[in-house]
Amino acid sequence: MQLFPDEKIITQSNDKTVTLTTHRLYQEQKGMGGGTTKSIMLEHITSCESENSRSWFWIVIAALGVGGVFYSSNSERNDLMVPSLCVLVISVVLFMATQRATVKIASPSAVMLINVNRMKREKITEFIDQIEQTKHQRISSLGSKGVVS
Repeated sequence: MQLFPDEKIITQSNDKTVTLTTHRLYQEQKGMGGGTTKSIMLEHITSCESENSRSWFWIVIAALGVGGVFYSSNSERNDLMVPSLCVLVISVVLFMATQRATVKIASPSAVMLINVNRMKREKITEFIDQIEQTKHQRISSLGSKGVVS
């Protein structure tokens, strides 16, 4: 990423894939098949959203595993205990593995999804606040220069 002459880095993710500057939010992702680069000028950001998602399907399957464990322990079908426990454990592990946390930054022409799985909720809120404060400063500085009316 090449900075503009009057641009400064405000913050950057640990893996350096997301950079917030005084002018823009920049994301660079590299993958096995290539990569993507997205840049949204701060004055064009229309919304910031934090989203947590989980696959509740696996909890339903875990409930079936629990039912199988109770059924096999209360009946003479002890042969169902091990498969039921396996279903229970595997489905709980898959439920935990499918948890996703993202921050979605939108502009009129682009959407940036930032993976924040390992961040605490307070840090995610601080990051969104930092984007909004930097955007406000950017718009204020553009207004004082007569660029934005």
